[in-house]
Amino acid sequence: MDLTSAEKLVKLLISQHIDPDQGEVKGPVRFQWSRGTKALGTYEVRRKHTGTDPLTLAPAFVYTRTITLSRPMTAVCDEVKVRETILHEIAHARAGIRANHGPAWARECNLLGIVPQVCGGTLGVDVPLPLTGVRSTCRVCGKTHWRARMPAPGKRYACGECRGRADFLQRELTWRRGP
Repeated sequence: MDLTSAEKLVKLLISQHIDPDQGEVKGPVRFQWSRGTKALGTYEVRRKHTGTDPLTLAPAFVYTRTITLSRPMTAVCDEVKVRETILHEIAHARAGIRANHGPAWARECNLLGIVPQVCGGTLGVDVPLPLTGVRSTCRVCGKTHWRARMPAPGKRYACGECRGRADFLQRELTWRRGP
């Protein structure tokens, strides 16, 4: 699906189905893109301590609610899967923080017109890692290893396939982008 269309769809569905003044956590639901390749969508609530309430002397918090879509996965999905994922995450927002995939969440899915199913992250979508990731080929056994992103500087990896046949320095992997 086109990313611009997906972003417009998310914002439209959020405005249609979420009332910022109702629910366990008050406030608007934001939208954000992610670089992830494991899950098409997520819903997250973050709590930030803002000091102490002067009237009650209790700790004061601000909550932010965010629905996230994976850029690489959205690009290879059709509109039906993206729409269903967005509604799945909206059901999480409406059901509450502790609902997970329980009865309250399933009820919200039914009200939104989607099947209350847990998709295991990818909805059956495989993002081709050669398009999004980095690779390394082991100098000992020749196995190619793929990662979604370049490892952090200073982080060292070795091939697990030839663990007993060679020492770490021989098995150490050097990463490069693309095919």
